[in-house]
Amino acid sequence: SNIALINLSCVSNQLQTLNIRNGTNTSLGTVDATNNPDLSCITADVETVPIDTNGQPIWQIGTASLSFDCHYYQTKVPDNGFEQALIALGYDSGAPDDYVLTANISSLTSLNISNKGISDLTGLEAFESLVSLNVSNNALTELNLSNALLENLNGSQNPTITNVNLVQLTNLKSLNVSNTNITGIDLTTNTNLISLYAANTLLDIIENLNACINLEVIDFSFTKLGAIDLSRNTKLLSV
Repeated sequence: SNIALINLSCVSNQLQTLNIRNGTNTSLGTVDATNNPDLSCITADVETVPIDTNGQPIWQIGTASLSFDCHYYQTKVPDNGFEQALIALGYDSGAPDDYVLTANISSLTSLNISNKGISDLTGLEAFESLVSLNVSNNALTELNLSNALLENLNGSQNPTITNVNLVQLTNLKSLNVSNTNITGIDLTTNTNLISLYAANTLLDIIENLNACINLEVIDFSFTKLGAIDLSRNTKLLSV
């Protein structure tokens, strides 16, 4: 509402949002928003920094970018199948627009988005409370997740998956990657695993399986695995 504003300085703060869009940004002689490390986007009338007659920027915005809409407090979900699934579950509304309110998803502990034609899980990182996730029977090419609380992950029936990165999933207890095209799994950080299903894959390398001393169930049927050392997996009930 400050349409008469001609100078703005908000240097060295902890800003996460800044909205200067008022229809009169052309009157802003100077803007200095530097040294706000948490400010990644500034909502403005323009999407490029104005320059003076010498080609020099007249606004100083640090590492932030300018946008007509910064989508503050929202998470970007660019895959329409993923967002449509969230709409169907009541966590988003309206037509898909690539964004969902972060507050609607950040506390979810369980999510089933199987069989939705999803190829991109961008945005899943905002589901920071997830314990159980089912993304089976989709069109994913990789499972590269950062949800540290995740205990149960079903990524099976994704024949296009060739890469699985589990390094951040230190709480993982159950993993199903059967019927994918993975060739290897590194279990170095997944020592809490209890069940591991990797049947009907191209799997021929498993790193640090013997570190998963809590394993009770494994299924490596119809893979390319040769001999494996199970001497430390003393709790196995089913192989």
